[in-house]
Amino acid sequence: MSFEEAEILKERAEAFLINAKRLIEEGFYDIAAFNLEQYCQLILKYKLLIKTEHIHALIH
Repeated sequence: MSFEEAEILKERAEAFLINAKRLIEEGFYDIAAFNLEQYCQLILKYKLLIKTEHIHALIH
């Protein structure tokens, strides 16, 4: 996966986080929790991709 594709994951993760904050303000806690879960999954995937890309670049 390219750096650009990883950045898309980060942007989508941040969108889930923003949406979760809005949902909490509106009292939709269950849907907010779902959005927070999606944020966590995407941001973790992003960080792992960035980390492995840096390691891969160092090796080669």
